[in-house]
Amino acid sequence: FWQNFALLFDPAEKVVLATNNLILSEQIYYQSGKRLPYVRAHGLYTGASYQPQLADQVLFWRSPLFAYATVGCALERFLEGMPSYPLKIRFVDESESIPYGHAARHRAVAMLPHDHALMSFYELYSVGIPLLLPAAEWMYRLLYMRGQLSVGERWYQSVMPGHQPPYSEFGDIEENTQGAGIPDAKWGVSAAKAARVAAVQTLQRIVKATDLETAQSMAKATLGLM
Repeated sequence: FWQNFALLFDPAEKVVLATNNLILSEQIYYQSGKRLPYVRAHGLYTGASYQPQLADQVLFWRSPLFAYATVGCALERFLEGMPSYPLKIRFVDESESIPYGHAARHRAVAMLPHDHALMSFYELYSVGIPLLLPAAEWMYRLLYMRGQLSVGERWYQSVMPGHQPPYSEFGDIEENTQGAGIPDAKWGVSAAKAARVAAVQTLQRIVKATDLETAQSMAKATLGLM
């Protein structure tokens, strides 16, 4: 892999390389020492523009994160106790497909991003819809969730032969035992499955809890997985 990657930088190949986000550009620099420019995706192909005809409705965009169902359940319970709340929140199912023209009719779109370069974010942003996102602390938790999408695993620790990664002041002190080359994808997949199973089991214990103290302790344990 690294040998073929290095060939792309040969002027004779006449290849132009770029990324669609700054984080990926920095990741490539960390692993290879090669600096690539980034060009943000614009999503102009949606052909939609913001027209808030459904001014009292907020669309909560689908997300594969297991936290999506938990957040949806919590918000629905809060709204049950606030019947006079002026906004209605509609949660999009994971298998549901919504045209961007219809999404643009809502007052806003709420998102739980599961990736730092989410195409649906770029597309909705270009449409001009107000986007509701988690605070910075939760954005870090969701985007870099260990085990959720293998972020932080050995896929991202492999370095180009002969390259010494730059010093990271706030990085974890971990010995890079992977070395050069492509690591086994099964490791990241198994980590993701383990995290999901543990989270589901903990959430089930929250539902079955008979007292508030037990439910709170289980909720803290679930957050610990994130």
